[in-house]
Amino acid sequence: MVKQRWQLARRLRAEGKVRLAIGECLAIADLNDPTWSPIALVEAIRLYSGPLADPAHAIAIADRVIAEWPADVLVPEARQLRCRALARLGRGQECAVPPTP
Repeated sequence: MVKQRWQLARRLRAEGKVRLAIGECLAIADLNDPTWSPIALVEAIRLYSGPLADPAHAIAIADRVIAEWPADVLVPEARQLRCRALARLGRGQECAVPPTP
């Protein structure tokens, strides 16, 4: 079931239905699947950072990844994307002190 939702999220992104893709990603994240939830959250960060140009939401999702999955291999990428989003908001100095899980 989770894999099918992920495939749907990717298809929606490819079709330009970014908000629907984010909705699927967040639904996957809410399943608390140790493999797919962090992947889906990082994808949501990418979508908020890129097509939607919404750094505030990107930061919020990055904070969620860091808090919910602190040992996941995707946390460094989430931190990096968080720093980019902070810089876009003129808050790059906050990147020096990463959020705690």
